[in-house]
Amino acid sequence: MSALVKHNQISKLPQRDEALALTFQKIKPSSYTDYRIFLYSLFRSIKSEIGSYDHSKFAADLGVIDQIDVKELFLGGKILTKGLGTMIAEAIGLCTLEKKYFLKLIEYTNARSSQNATKILVELIKIKSDIAPKPITEEQRNYYSHWFIPIIGELAALEGFKPDAEWISNTILPEISPKQVEECLEILTRVGVLATDPTTGKIVRTKSDLSTADEVPDQDVSRYHREIIDLGKSALSRIPRNEREISSVTISASEAVFNKIKTMIQEFENQVLLEEREAKEKDRVCQLNIQFFPVTKKVRKS
Repeated sequence: MSALVKHNQISKLPQRDEALALTFQKIKPSSYTDYRIFLYSLFRSIKSEIGSYDHSKFAADLGVIDQIDVKELFLGGKILTKGLGTMIAEAIGLCTLEKKYFLKLIEYTNARSSQNATKILVELIKIKSDIAPKPITEEQRNYYSHWFIPIIGELAALEGFKPDAEWISNTILPEISPKQVEECLEILTRVGVLATDPTTGKIVRTKSDLSTADEVPDQDVSRYHREIIDLGKSALSRIPRNEREISSVTISASEAVFNKIKTMIQEFENQVLLEEREAKEKDRVCQLNIQFFPVTKKVRKS
């Protein structure tokens, strides 16, 4: 979940400090397999809130403005040392385990041999397993109680949104009842995703955002995922082929590769969210489903 717990404190900060605080709370290195992509994700997230934000300001906020050119770092022309990594970890306030992961991630990204990279990857996976998932909150439980609630929350962010139950009912694919829409609007308002604009009296989308941790073993969220998977199945017949992308691939993998792919998926989802933040003139809400799971038992060497 994004920084809703400390929202009252953060909202009192200057815009730049608020954007930094929210970003550093939400984007963590343990969701990435390359420190460059992690840092670039931080930069893009802050820049999406502050258009004038640039590489030099980012370097200053990381505490390394005199040590490295972050633009060159993003492009691969520079590498991050463990010393600079320690400075960055302290500047962005990483907890002990996230800092440990970040410093190990620097070793992994900079590794010159595949043998060394594989060894470090095993250590990364171990550290990641020690980073306990955040417990689900009551806001998240309500938000994910039905598949259409997050969708209506995203729909409210579009310029053409109409806070009318009939209009929303007819816009959602597949359609839901106006009564379901009204109940949904109440939940979204209660959890802070929607609010009433005091000047216009209209229902508007706030900047608040709700998401679960990468892995949350909760029955309510599991039910939501089942509903979304069913929604994807029905899209095969409901949505024209040119308006959807549905594919699958079957692979064999080791334990290390299996865990690496899980991390890659989480990293890709973070990238998708960054693209969504920067997109202009949005005109629809889309659903991205990713399932990755074993289809055989582990086979031991004979």
